[in-house]
Amino acid sequence: MESKGPLYENIVYLELKRRLKLYRDAQLFYYKTKTGKEIDFLLMEKSNLQLIQVSADISDKNTLLREKRALLEAAKEIGIKEGMIINGNIKDSTVEDGTRISIVPIWEFLLLTP
Repeated sequence: MESKGPLYENIVYLELKRRLKLYRDAQLFYYKTKTGKEIDFLLMEKSNLQLIQVSADISDKNTLLREKRALLEAAKEIGIKEGMIINGNIKDSTVEDGTRISIVPIWEFLLLTP
């Protein structure tokens, strides 16, 4: 069975690119922490920074932990207090180490007003 992860990442990328057209000074990047953890998207809109991870299935505790650790490390490095994990079907929110992590199903992300 083929993984939906790359498909979800591509959908989120295309939606973020579409939203960038609404903002003049916004930019989209990939981010890698000093220890090599990868963040799928770093959205920079003027002085507002947003970290976004994409994972099709975070029902596995190890997958969720990996995504959270990367977000927390990146948030600390760049000095922000929130991040987002877009996934297949789980909606939740948590605060860890002073950083708020929003867990959002992909369908809801696509419906969010930019």
